[in-house]
Order: sequence, then C-alpha cells, then structure tokens
Amino acid sequence: MKVRLFFPFGAAVLVCAVALLPLAQGQFVKTLGGTSEDMGLSVIQTSDGGLLVTGWTNSYGGVDLLLAKFDGSGSLLWTRTLGGNSVDYGYSVVEISDGGLVVTGYTDSYGAGSYDLLLAKFDGSGNHLWTKTLGGTSEDKGCSVAAISDGGACCHRIHSRFRRKRI
Repeated sequence: MKVRLFFPFGAAVLVCAVALLPLAQGQFVKTLGGTSEDMGLSVIQTSDGGLLVTGWTNSYGGVDLLLAKFDGSGSLLWTRTLGGNSVDYGYSVVEISDGGLVVTGYTDSYGAGSYDLLLAKFDGSGNHLWTKTLGGTSEDKGCSVAAISDGGACCHRIHSRFRRKRI
C-alpha cells in the first residue's frame, strides 16, 4: 500500500492508494480537520492493518498535537489531542511491541524553554499514558521515532549542540 498525504489549509487530507490514479477498489480518501488549520505530518500502518496519523490541529482550542486512528477501510476510529497553552506538534509516530503508540515532536507549552522535544505514549486505544520533555533554553525538536528491540522507542532530536539522544 502506498500512502500519500496532502495538506491544504483547513484540513488534513489522507489519501491511501495502491496505485496513484485512478482510485480503485479498496482505496479511500479521507478528510480530517476542523474549521482552522490542521496538518498531518506522519502516517504509519499499525499491526492491525489500520493507519495512524500524527501532526497538529488548530481547530479545537489551540495548536495541539493530533493523533488519529483509521481502520483498514479508512473509517475514523478515534482522534486525540495533546497540548497546553502554546504550540504542540507531533512529527513522528511508531507502534511499539506492547501495542502502545509513541509520538515525538515538540512543545512550547511544557518543558524548560522555547520548543522542547516532546515524547508522549498512548495505549493502542489512544489513551494518553505519559509525556516527557527534553530540552534547554533554546529549541529542541523531536523529528523521528523508531521502535527498538527492548520494547521501547528511540527518537532523533534537533538541537544546535546535539543530534541524537535516546530518552
């Protein structure tokens, strides 16, 4: 399955296709979003055949991390937002061996300074379990996250002095 994401203003549009054009049986186009800007930044296929999207939304009370789960037919199962009084983005998501979901990105709502790395864990149903931040007084952003063999997750961060850190 090839996956393409389109991000027009006002909605995050998810297009999943085996072939790019024309749409055939088993392919779908879905729109997720509200009345303001929303953006999907990463999509993965989950072990149950569904799709998981992370990014951000500005449609539900502030710029918050967005996590959305679709089943294999494209039906929306759930959406979750995570954020505080400022900007919170999800850049990358991974499913780990316990069935949980780990998202990395950045937050200006929590942490030590301007834009700290955000790492959040959700269970397979989208229930928020914990959030960790990492950073100093300058910008730190989580760009990608991967599952590792011990059942945890490793994330890549961008900072002026550091490039990678496992947390």
